[in-house]
Amino acid sequence: MPQICDARKVKVVLQSDEHKTEKVPAFIYRPLNGREFIRMAEVNDRMVEGDMKVAERLGLVYETAAIGLIGWENMTNPETGTDFEFNAKDLDLIVNPFEVQNLLERVMESMQPSNEDKKKLESLPASEAG
Repeated sequence: MPQICDARKVKVVLQSDEHKTEKVPAFIYRPLNGREFIRMAEVNDRMVEGDMKVAERLGLVYETAAIGLIGWENMTNPETGTDFEFNAKDLDLIVNPFEVQNLLERVMESMQPSNEDKKKLESLPASEAG
């Protein structure tokens, strides 16, 4: 079954939060489709090739990190003690520029087929594998 048809959701935890055992802040993503991966690649290409201003580059990074983001949990506002209400457009209020880079890396890692999925594909007869 294509990942996009799978109801599976992926929790992504920043490297800086891996040590936490309670109320671990996490970002919830749905599987990405091909167009979304292409959009991510286009943004990456523009950033690598282009002569962009820092603000434009950061805007693209946040826009890209919001692709497929459907929620978050345990994102607590330290000033009020309440959780930040989810809105993908507010990602820049939750993570700083260094964290958003880590988030993007982790999202891309989490969208790759698991070793178990790869083994299943390798064990299929050629007629079933595609």
